[in-house]
Amino acid sequence: MRNKGVAEEQIQKRVAKANLAFPDALVTYYEDIIPNLQLPDADDYYVLSLLRKCGLSDTANDLHALL
Repeated sequence: MRNKGVAEEQIQKRVAKANLAFPDALVTYYEDIIPNLQLPDADDYYVLSLLRKCGLSDTANDLHALL
């Protein structure tokens, strides 16, 4: 949103609304998992780390199964 010129206050409001609407979608403390991931596309690390944090195995197959 920042890249689109949305004001910081508006960004915070939108994020707060999204977090209220989907409380289980906010995953935190996943950063420590990232260094142990091996993916064909390094840009997918955050998605797979979130999958692991939510209880799925650490294979790229989980990521591709959701796509």
